[in-house]
Amino acid sequence: MITVNDGIITKYYDKKDNFPALAEVGDYFIVTPNGTINEPIKRVYQYFREWKMVYSNNDALSGGKAYFAGDSITANVNATSANWCDVVAWNFGMNRVKKIGTTNVNYANSGTTAINLPNPIAPNVPNLVQITELTPNFNPAKDGLFFMAYLTNDVGLNLPNFTVQKYKDDLGQALTNLLNKGWPVERIKVIGRYYCPIQGLNYTTVANSGVTVPATYGRYDEFGVASKEVAEIYGAQHFDLNETLKYVAGADSHFDNVKRHFDSFMHSHGARKIIDDMII
Repeated sequence: MITVNDGIITKYYDKKDNFPALAEVGDYFIVTPNGTINEPIKRVYQYFREWKMVYSNNDALSGGKAYFAGDSITANVNATSANWCDVVAWNFGMNRVKKIGTTNVNYANSGTTAINLPNPIAPNVPNLVQITELTPNFNPAKDGLFFMAYLTNDVGLNLPNFTVQKYKDDLGQALTNLLNKGWPVERIKVIGRYYCPIQGLNYTTVANSGVTVPATYGRYDEFGVASKEVAEIYGAQHFDLNETLKYVAGADSHFDNVKRHFDSFMHSHGARKIIDDMII
């Protein structure tokens, strides 16, 4: 039996239903210990998701496609079960799309940036501007939401041409690309900062790209402000998950050994924030 109180799972375990204790009270999704979601658990989650949709009055998204363009966090690195994208899509009854149209190009790619410049840490994957150029036109009968989640690699690539202004210009260009393809601005969501320990912020870039001046939290904050400013100019909803994730108990222990990618526990907290604040 699942009991829901004000949008939070408050009871999740009933032996007669043969459900093992797999959910976390207060959380928004349910995973097995080995990271899979089996059929009984899907049914439990379906119950909660349907309730949440009614509660949020977002039935228009049910059955639509959800697009999540982003970096390694979006691509599920270190998330042994569902990541924030999966949880958000499920919550609103959407189906996550991982490939662009009929191409073999992924929406989420490790090392990628919003900045549309040659990328020394991921030279063979598309950046956000290129992703939005390839994205098909909006189909109101099939499409739900489009998320763009880029910032950490743009910050870590502390090179002379990877500037805050260039980030703003290219984030704006990506939004323009989607608007020109018929995407309603209320269906476009911009994710700014996650939380990332300083070690992780600099790991990939300093180790492999020739960056000689490490990024700082000051730079991280500047990009976070820039992300919000651009979203507001275009009228797109913006999410900053830094404060939410930074204050999760034991936050730094939920990262991989390079302190770059957080685990499914942190993903669940990020997803909860997005779900709670979502405006359609």
